Amino acid sequence: MTIRGAGLMRTMLFVAFSGTLSLAACGTSTGALDAAPDLHQDVAPDAIADPDVASDALPDVAPDAAPDTFADPDVVTGPMQLVVMTFNLRNTWGQDGVNIWDNRLPLALKVIHDAAPDVLGTQEAIFNQVDDLAAGMPGYDHVGRIRTESPLDEANTIFYRADRFEHIADDSFQLSDTPDEIGSMFSANQNCARIVTWVHLREQSSGREFVAFNTHFDTESVDDIQVRSAALTITQMATIRAGLPAFLSGDFNSTPGSDPWKVLTGEKTWNGVTGDLIDPWAELHLLEQGTSSGFTDTATRRIDNVFHVPGVRATRGTVIQYHEGDVFTSDHFQVVVGLEF
Repeated sequence: MTIRGAGLMRTMLFVAFSGTLSLAACGTSTGALDAAPDLHQDVAPDAIADPDVASDALPDVAPDAAPDTFADPDVVTGPMQLVVMTFNLRNTWGQDGVNIWDNRLPLALKVIHDAAPDVLGTQEAIFNQVDDLAAGMPGYDHVGRIRTESPLDEANTIFYRADRFEHIADDSFQLSDTPDEIGSMFSANQNCARIVTWVHLREQSSGREFVAFNTHFDTESVDDIQVRSAALTITQMATIRAGLPAFLSGDFNSTPGSDPWKVLTGEKTWNGVTGDLIDPWAELHLLEQGTSSGFTDTATRRIDNVFHVPGVRATRGTVIQYHEGDVFTSDHFQVVVGLEF
């Protein structure tokens, strides 16, 4: 089932359950929306983040073409420039004290507006968080599917600039041996069911296309859960993107040098599968920066990243470490990467 403009329904559903629901935390170490509906809501394409407040640390974004203007796709004047952001939102079910979602939302919107991403991949998104971000991000559309049959579970939602990109297709697949079966898992030892969401977009001004993937790997490594997730992601990406430029944002619950990263980047083979994704931090020789912060101003583990395929080049990467007093955007810092192809 596809849901468009369904914010009111999801809000009513949230109110109905809020007094009685008790869900186990399911996410990263500090941390489940109807029968796995698509969270694809059309929004007005005429307003985006103020370009005057974009962070100096981030790449410039090329001027936008009018949304109804399509240039000849055979006439390409230069490489496409993208700003891609990955943001583990921290779901709303945690007992987080001062860092409840209502307190964090204004900070989350601030860092998003300042970064002005062309594509934003979020993890741990509960339906009310998707609605809140959509309301605060005019000019963006979004896609995503809940990872189980529960309307109160998480989604890996992808937001993209509707004034710049035309939506071609989107879907999600389960990280399991039965990727088309909603809620399925590789192992009963998994912490949660996990998915990868993707969207195929076309730039309106040039006609050039790419595919954005977004995921959240499980916290458990037993039964090769994370490595199998990496191998399946690589296999599915190759089929779905069919040679198009692509990137993979997400919370990988693992770090550079770990087996899942090695499978993704081609340093390790699992059951005949090895990837060729590129880590911008290695590509650009950037200093390691942690992203899993636990609502503190320090982090030692970089588990959030934006990988890209060969043929795409990273121009820069940064980790956003923003808080106001004791209130943080999330229990993760955000990663922003500039890409061109």
